[in-house]
Amino acid sequence: MLLVKLLPQAVALPSSSQLQVLNVRLHDTNAQLVREARERELAQRALARAHEDAEELVRVRTAELSEAHLRLEQSAARYRALVQASADSVWTTTPEGTPSDMNEYEQFTGAPLSRVPRDTGLLVHGDDRAEVLQRWQHAIETRTPFDSQHRLQHADGSWRHVRAQAVPVFEQTGAVREWAGTQVDISAQVETARRMEVMQQQLEQSQRLDAVGRLAGGIAHDAGPATMPPRREQRAAGRPYDAASSHRRADPD
Repeated sequence: MLLVKLLPQAVALPSSSQLQVLNVRLHDTNAQLVREARERELAQRALARAHEDAEELVRVRTAELSEAHLRLEQSAARYRALVQASADSVWTTTPEGTPSDMNEYEQFTGAPLSRVPRDTGLLVHGDDRAEVLQRWQHAIETRTPFDSQHRLQHADGSWRHVRAQAVPVFEQTGAVREWAGTQVDISAQVETARRMEVMQQQLEQSQRLDAVGRLAGGIAHDAGPATMPPRREQRAAGRPYDAASSHRRADPD
């Protein structure tokens, strides 16, 4: 009985106004939770779309880069094929001019560069060596194209006339990354030019002799037919020489 009498005093029930306030707070809390859940759902959806967009962008960009890389490789292959078709050897050096890729050069000369003495100028003819080295040093110092025609020892031991050209390859920073060069055997062209020069000299010599002959013929013609031998007389008149006719004129019946 004592417990029953004390229970109403120990448990204080909220009033109706308090319950109403609690209900309002609970409603607001639930609404806030619903809004947060909705915002979280929207954020997750946006994040998923962004992730999908990023994956698509990466896929497209990767495809573009792959295609660009393929085009670059094809362009480089075409360029190298054209260079190799027009040159006997393609070579590269470091920015300082130290040989790096000289395989084709070594095939042309028939000697590994590691076994070639430094003072031979990479097997350049002794008479051309100083000028070639001077041109090469000037190109490296000024970072300008190199161009030289000189004689180079071939693998068969003969001396070949070659034309060597090189250009600096620059980094985006402007520094020289390497030197790329080509070499062409122009021995046939040099020999053709030499023969044409000899023929031209022979032609000029023939023309001078012909001019001297014409001058001598004119002088003899001015001196009169009596002093001109029959052969020269008929040549000066533009007729072929006739020995029988000359004898008839010299010994009339």
